[in-house]
Amino acid sequence: MAVPKGSMNRRVFAIAGFGAVVEMRSAFAQPATPASPVAVDAALYRVDLAASSLPATPIAFGVAGVLMTPGTAVVYPEGSAGQSVAIDHVLAGSYEIESDSELVHIDVAGNLSDIDAGESTTVAAGETIVILHNEAAQRITAGEEETRTLTVGFFSFEQGTNETQVEGTLEQQVLGGTMVGSVPDSGVTVTVVRPAEASGFVDPVAESPVVLSSGEEWAVVVLAADSN
Repeated sequence: MAVPKGSMNRRVFAIAGFGAVVEMRSAFAQPATPASPVAVDAALYRVDLAASSLPATPIAFGVAGVLMTPGTAVVYPEGSAGQSVAIDHVLAGSYEIESDSELVHIDVAGNLSDIDAGESTTVAAGETIVILHNEAAQRITAGEEETRTLTVGFFSFEQGTNETQVEGTLEQQVLGGTMVGSVPDSGVTVTVVRPAEASGFVDPVAESPVVLSSGEEWAVVVLAADSN
């Protein structure tokens, strides 16, 4: 989903690598709305990205929250975002996405499915989609319930057209971000953990605390892929 583009008003970035370029390192903790009231303490996800899949540095690292009302349809024409790479995790609800480039769908158990360009897939609560080329055209339709997502991405400072076509309600909020001057040759590992766990990481490439609209607190941490 593409959100920012410098100012982050397109439905966010995209992530790297079809096939071996994307690696799921641990399963998702739980769906976004578990039956038990017990808080989710494990990582939401942990994904490796090859350095070659990211835009040329310096790049922007950013985190955004997205809300879509039931049935909202969003179209991002080709080039509406600059070159970018992103991970979009569904916190609640679901949506169907189709892109003119490859996608990687990660289910709640951490299983990866390659989605070819032009094919659609439905992303449910607790699942994640990896958008391999966020600058490619995308077509997104929210499910029958309100859909909330957490999007993490890396994007070039070269702007796209920022054109977006929306039928329904699409709300986006920038939650954090910074500039990344260089990326390790080994690539990066992106993980979303509780703040207490994030404090244990050494020399992150980038990190951002996140407070969701529900008040839940997380931390997005980007590490050199060979450091963990």
